Amino acid sequence: MKYYIRESVNHFFISESKSFAEEHPIIAEFDKPMIPRHTFIIGFQNLWMGGFYGSWQVDKSNIDNVDIILSKFKL
Repeated sequence: MKYYIRESVNHFFISESKSFAEEHPIIAEFDKPMIPRHTFIIGFQNLWMGGFYGSWQVDKSNIDNVDIILSKFKL
């Protein structure tokens, strides 16, 4: 399954949907077996509860680069 990382001024968004938060540019993408949609990842807000299936966001004040995001997703 392909995941996309998008960047806004204050957040990074990680989603299995290419159309999620499409107003922000895709800065990276990666392949990984499907991550269960309720998976808690330390430092990330799981947007599953808001109805955005397979999506997470992180505030840039907590994580400020893509390499850290990829390491959290164990890539």
